[in-house]
Amino acid sequence: MGQSGQVPDLGQVGQVARSCFNMKPGEISGPISAGRTGVVAKIVDKQEPTPTRSPRTSNQFRDQILDQRRGQAFNVFLSTILTITRSTTAFRSQGKSRCGPAT
Repeated sequence: MGQSGQVPDLGQVGQVARSCFNMKPGEISGPISAGRTGVVAKIVDKQEPTPTRSPRTSNQFRDQILDQRRGQAFNVFLSTILTITRSTTAFRSQGKSRCGPAT
């Protein structure tokens, strides 16, 4: 299962997968924070990527990272817009103007 895999009652396994990456088959992890829940994972089997799967997986991984970064950039953009909008609204509600005295 890759980092973008979904597990019922857990969701995306990104944080859990990172914590389990260096574990060996048969090992049981300690508690792992997975956002709103906690997980204890056991590695049942581990398969190394084959040369035919690696390019596809790396492209998939690249696309996943790009989507994540785009989402983060968009959230920063929205947060900035909301902050500016709120401060402008509060400024105007006090009867003040940025360009000069209140009219």
